[in-house]
Amino acid sequence: MDIRTNRKAMQKLRNACERAKRMLSSWMQTTIEVDGLHGGIDFSETITRSDFEELNKHLFRKCLKALKKCLRDAK
Repeated sequence: MDIRTNRKAMQKLRNACERAKRMLSSWMQTTIEVDGLHGGIDFSETITRSDFEELNKHLFRKCLKALKKCLRDAK
């Protein structure tokens, strides 16, 4: 099921993912849960810190690249 056109469902999912991201700062795994995400269907998925890091490694690298450039420019 594609929920990308359902703004309310996407916002619910974003909020749940943001909570999970914060939880993974302290815990090795957490569960993303959204009741009634789309069409009366509930969503639940467990994610580990290592899964999260793998999914976002390209973003982390991009941030590090910009940070290194800023540090070089500031000497």
